[in-house]
Amino acid sequence: AFKNGIAPFRSAAAAEAVLFTLDFSALVAMLATLLTPWPWRGGIILGALIGGPALLWLGDRFHALVARHFRHLTDEPLFSRYYVSVYYTRMVCWMTPATVLFLIARMTVPEITWHTAAISALGASLFGGASSLPGGLGVNEAVLAAGMGHEVHAFSAQQGITILGHRVLTFWLMFPIGWLALWDYRRATGSKREVSRP
Repeated sequence: AFKNGIAPFRSAAAAEAVLFTLDFSALVAMLATLLTPWPWRGGIILGALIGGPALLWLGDRFHALVARHFRHLTDEPLFSRYYVSVYYTRMVCWMTPATVLFLIARMTVPEITWHTAAISALGASLFGGASSLPGGLGVNEAVLAAGMGHEVHAFSAQQGITILGHRVLTFWLMFPIGWLALWDYRRATGSKREVSRP
């Protein structure tokens, strides 16, 4: 995007910062909801639902601190339908790795509950991302092992297979898909450029 002049670096970097903040907030909100006991979970769910929009609203209120860096991204304010929908969409998307882990565990470690699988998967994403390691390598696997080990009080080869399958489907498989998409994009744009030549 920078090379082709589609977007200036500052705009793209600011957009990435806003989306990363919303993504991280959605992850923390979902994890907090899962870790909270049932008597208080209703309040946490309510807090999770209004947390992201509240951050965006505060961003608009404190214009001198936040919005002045991001206002040029769009004609809409931060507290807009677009950014709020991104927050809620990411809340739903964070359940994907949890569901994948649970479905694999049903075949290998049936003692694992969905609740444990969800906490393990989201916790792995949180600590893996905070580690700054590429793909959270090592950290994700350690958190997944600790989370499932807490449920069954032991680590087994079946859990190792579960972790490996989870990481293949939610991380490693994305590489060939991304390469294929990039190849298709370059092929399509290349053919257009050839047609446009006199």
